[in-house]
Amino acid sequence: AMSLHWVDLDGTILWASRDELNTLGYKAEEFIGKNISAFHADQDVVGEIISRLKVGGTLRDMPARMIHGEGTIIHVEINSSAHEDDNQCLLHTRCFIRNVTAKKLAESEHQRRSAQESARAWEGSASLLGREVCLQRCLLHRMLPPKVAEDLCAGRRVPPEA
Repeated sequence: AMSLHWVDLDGTILWASRDELNTLGYKAEEFIGKNISAFHADQDVVGEIISRLKVGGTLRDMPARMIHGEGTIIHVEINSSAHEDDNQCLLHTRCFIRNVTAKKLAESEHQRRSAQESARAWEGSASLLGREVCLQRCLLHRMLPPKVAEDLCAGRRVPPEA
Protein backbone atom coordinates (compact mmCIF):
# COMPACT_ATOMS: atom_id res chain seq x y z
CA ALA A 1 0.00 0.00 0.00
CA MET A 2 1.14 3.53 -0.76
CA SER A 3 1.13 6.27 1.82
CA LEU A 4 1.59 10.01 1.34
CA HIS A 5 3.25 13.01 2.98
CA TRP A 6 3.98 16.60 1.93
CA VAL A 7 7.34 18.28 2.59
CA ASP A 8 8.24 21.97 2.12
CA LEU A 9 11.47 23.35 0.60
CA ASP A 10 13.31 23.14 3.92
CA GLY A 11 12.36 19.51 4.50
CA THR A 12 9.64 20.21 7.06
CA ILE A 13 6.78 17.71 6.97
CA LEU A 14 3.60 19.68 6.35
CA TRP A 15 1.07 16.84 6.26
CA ALA A 16 0.97 13.05 6.37
CA SER A 17 -1.77 10.55 5.64
CA ARG A 18 -2.94 8.14 8.31
CA ASP A 19 -1.42 5.30 6.24
CA GLU A 20 1.94 7.10 6.30
CA LEU A 21 1.85 7.49 10.05
CA ASN A 22 0.91 3.82 10.48
CA THR A 23 3.58 2.63 8.04
CA LEU A 24 6.29 4.58 9.84
CA GLY A 25 4.92 3.99 13.34
CA TYR A 26 4.47 7.60 14.47
CA LYS A 27 1.67 9.73 15.86
CA ALA A 28 0.88 12.93 13.94
CA GLU A 29 2.50 15.13 16.60
CA GLU A 30 5.71 13.05 16.45
CA PHE A 31 5.98 13.40 12.66
CA ILE A 32 4.25 16.50 11.26
CA GLY A 33 6.28 19.71 11.71
CA LYS A 34 9.56 17.78 11.99
CA ASN A 35 12.27 17.67 9.34
CA ILE A 36 12.00 14.63 7.07
CA SER A 37 15.75 13.98 7.39
CA ALA A 38 15.19 12.94 11.03
CA PHE A 39 13.24 9.93 9.75
CA HIS A 40 15.73 8.80 7.10
CA ALA A 41 18.47 6.34 8.05
CA ASP A 42 20.80 7.58 5.31
CA GLN A 43 21.33 11.35 5.25
CA ASP A 44 23.00 11.28 1.83
CA VAL A 45 19.88 9.69 0.35
CA VAL A 46 17.45 12.21 1.86
CA GLY A 47 19.78 15.01 0.77
CA GLU A 48 19.68 13.75 -2.81
CA ILE A 49 15.88 13.43 -2.67
CA ILE A 50 15.41 17.01 -1.46
CA SER A 51 17.95 18.38 -3.97
CA ARG A 52 16.28 16.67 -6.89
CA LEU A 53 12.81 17.79 -5.87
CA LYS A 54 13.86 21.44 -5.29
CA VAL A 55 14.77 21.73 -8.98
CA GLY A 56 11.51 20.16 -10.12
CA GLY A 57 12.76 16.60 -10.44
CA THR A 58 10.61 13.52 -10.11
CA LEU A 59 11.43 10.34 -8.22
CA ARG A 60 10.24 6.90 -9.30
CA ASP A 61 10.70 3.90 -7.02
CA MET A 62 13.75 5.41 -5.34
CA PRO A 63 14.99 3.08 -2.59
CA ALA A 64 15.48 4.54 0.87
CA ARG A 65 15.77 3.34 4.44
CA MET A 66 13.58 5.04 7.03
CA ILE A 67 13.51 4.87 10.82
CA HIS A 68 10.33 3.33 12.21
CA GLY A 69 8.83 4.72 15.41
CA GLU A 70 10.03 1.58 17.23
CA GLY A 71 13.62 2.34 16.18
CA THR A 72 13.88 -0.35 13.50
CA ILE A 73 14.83 0.35 9.90
CA ILE A 74 12.26 -0.14 7.18
CA HIS A 75 12.98 -0.22 3.47
CA VAL A 76 10.77 1.95 1.28
CA GLU A 77 10.46 2.98 -2.33
CA ILE A 78 9.65 6.65 -2.89
CA ASN A 79 7.71 8.25 -5.72
CA SER A 80 7.72 12.01 -5.43
CA SER A 81 7.18 15.19 -7.40
CA ALA A 82 6.87 18.90 -6.83
CA HIS A 83 3.52 20.59 -6.32
CA GLU A 84 3.73 24.10 -7.78
CA ASP A 85 1.48 27.15 -7.74
CA ASP A 86 0.15 28.90 -10.87
CA ASN A 87 3.50 30.74 -11.26
CA GLN A 88 5.37 27.42 -11.16
CA CYS A 89 6.84 28.16 -7.74
CA LEU A 90 7.34 25.09 -5.60
CA LEU A 91 4.78 24.89 -2.82
CA HIS A 92 5.70 21.48 -1.44
CA THR A 93 6.56 17.99 -2.54
CA ARG A 94 4.18 15.07 -2.67
CA CYS A 95 5.95 11.94 -1.52
CA PHE A 96 4.37 8.53 -1.86
CA ILE A 97 6.14 5.74 -0.02
CA ARG A 98 5.69 1.99 -0.23
CA ASN A 99 7.07 -0.29 2.49
CA VAL A 100 9.19 -2.94 0.74
CA THR A 101 10.91 -4.33 3.85
CA ALA A 102 9.50 -7.85 3.39
CA LYS A 103 10.67 -7.87 -0.23
CA LYS A 104 14.18 -6.68 0.76
CA LEU A 105 14.44 -9.30 3.51
CA ALA A 106 13.39 -12.04 1.08
CA GLU A 107 16.02 -10.84 -1.44
CA SER A 108 18.71 -10.81 1.26
CA GLU A 109 17.77 -14.33 2.35
CA HIS A 110 17.92 -15.53 -1.27
CA GLN A 111 21.37 -13.96 -1.70
CA ARG A 112 22.57 -15.55 1.55
CA ARG A 113 21.37 -18.99 0.46
CA SER A 114 22.94 -18.59 -2.98
CA ALA A 115 26.25 -17.63 -1.39
CA GLN A 116 26.10 -20.65 0.93
CA GLU A 117 25.35 -22.98 -1.98
CA SER A 118 28.26 -21.52 -3.97
CA ALA A 119 30.58 -21.95 -1.00
CA ARG A 120 29.50 -25.60 -0.56
CA ALA A 121 30.04 -26.25 -4.28
CA TRP A 122 33.50 -24.67 -4.11
CA GLU A 123 34.41 -26.72 -1.02
CA GLY A 124 33.32 -29.87 -2.85
CA SER A 125 35.44 -28.95 -5.89
CA ALA A 126 38.43 -28.17 -3.68
CA SER A 127 38.03 -31.53 -1.95
CA LEU A 128 37.96 -33.37 -5.29
CA LEU A 129 40.97 -31.41 -6.50
CA GLY A 130 42.85 -32.30 -3.32
CA ARG A 131 42.14 -36.01 -3.86
CA GLU A 132 43.23 -35.75 -7.47
CA VAL A 133 46.54 -34.14 -6.46
CA CYS A 134 47.09 -36.86 -3.87
CA LEU A 135 46.45 -39.58 -6.46
CA GLN A 136 48.87 -37.94 -8.90
CA ARG A 137 51.59 -37.82 -6.23
CA CYS A 138 51.06 -41.50 -5.45
CA LEU A 139 51.39 -42.37 -9.12
CA LEU A 140 54.56 -40.27 -9.48
CA HIS A 141 56.15 -42.02 -6.51
CA ARG A 142 55.32 -45.44 -7.96
CA MET A 143 56.48 -44.67 -11.50
CA LEU A 144 59.60 -42.51 -10.94
CA PRO A 145 62.72 -42.63 -8.85
CA PRO A 146 62.08 -41.16 -5.39
CA LYS A 147 64.27 -38.04 -5.89
CA VAL A 148 62.57 -37.17 -9.21
CA ALA A 149 59.09 -37.73 -7.73
CA GLU A 150 59.94 -35.48 -4.73
CA ASP A 151 61.25 -32.73 -7.01
CA LEU A 152 58.11 -32.84 -9.18
CA CYS A 153 55.81 -32.82 -6.17
CA ALA A 154 57.69 -29.83 -4.71
CA GLY A 155 57.33 -27.97 -8.02
CA ARG A 156 61.05 -28.06 -8.80
CA ARG A 157 62.24 -28.50 -12.36
CA VAL A 158 63.62 -31.92 -13.12
CA PRO A 159 66.61 -32.11 -15.48
CA PRO A 160 65.80 -33.90 -18.79
CA GLU A 161 68.33 -36.66 -18.09
CA ALA A 162 66.39 -37.77 -15.02
